[in-house]
Amino acid sequence: MITVESPDKVVSASLALETFWIDDTAYPGVPVLRVDHRRGPVIQRSRLAFQPACGEPMRNGLRLVSVKQQRPITRLGAGRQVVVRLQESGALERELEITVRLTGISAFCGLRLLRDRRGGGQDISELRLADGTSLHSHAGDSPVVAYSPGAVLLACWQHAAEHHLLMLERPGALVEMRFNVLVGGDEIPVETGADGCRSLFTQLPFFAAAMPPVRYGVAVRESFKLAFNCILSHFTGSASDDDFWVIRGEPGEFAVVARRIGATWLVSGICAAAKTLTLRFEDLWLRMPAAYRALLWRVRIVRDPVNAEPGESVAESFGNLAPDIKIALDVKKNGGFWLEFKPHEKKHG
Repeated sequence: MITVESPDKVVSASLALETFWIDDTAYPGVPVLRVDHRRGPVIQRSRLAFQPACGEPMRNGLRLVSVKQQRPITRLGAGRQVVVRLQESGALERELEITVRLTGISAFCGLRLLRDRRGGGQDISELRLADGTSLHSHAGDSPVVAYSPGAVLLACWQHAAEHHLLMLERPGALVEMRFNVLVGGDEIPVETGADGCRSLFTQLPFFAAAMPPVRYGVAVRESFKLAFNCILSHFTGSASDDDFWVIRGEPGEFAVVARRIGATWLVSGICAAAKTLTLRFEDLWLRMPAAYRALLWRVRIVRDPVNAEPGESVAESFGNLAPDIKIALDVKKNGGFWLEFKPHEKKHG
């Protein structure tokens, strides 16, 4: 068995040659990958093999040829990598090269078929997530976004014979990063609040090209559209953020997102079902640079109406507020809210 660990020991992987059963047929010497996070298993016993285009059976009966340990630097941080060469028995002696690379939040597995006289083939690698993993993406979506049993948010996708896996300990971390996986489409359909809360975690961080426009359904409230459009501005590049923070959220359920532009905070909340969402402005105040920490603030609010208030949304504004304010908002089904915090004065000294 060959093992590799991320530099911070959070993620580990093992690669072994095992006998794999498919129906009543045994395939010995099949490369099997496992990936673990410190909070539990992520990938369980997934086979790595190739089915050439000509229709031959999957690669098996392999033997180890060489192992190389490396220490690459990736855009997700320092990594550890192992490159393994395996060889088939028989006259052709074709080789399979497997690269496993780990960082503290990601795992990569690349496969390459060597010495194949017939040229390329198609990948039939089977990537099996840990038992108890719950999916949040629709079937057929790429990447797949899920929660593991250890409450780690997962995002995994495949490019040809390459498998990519992200392991994040809070949903917001996924949205803060852009990974350029999805190709642009005609539109992003948001028929309900659940669609918007899901796409925030499963689609928006993964577009490779310009993001397509959003098409809202009739069930989506105006407050939701305003809040969601504010969040979209971060991904479309139409505004330059100095800070972007998903304060909390669950894919398909709700999200509270904050953007800072200079000394101004814009906070958006979106919900699938009716819910009361709270915000402590002090958390944002402490997060910003000390030079921007004013002692008095103005706040503008757009929210869902309550207690038979007229209209689709309610706009309010308040001034002379201290940084220790706490705001609780009753959000309706498919609704949301939008807040703007601007300083009355800047801190001096």
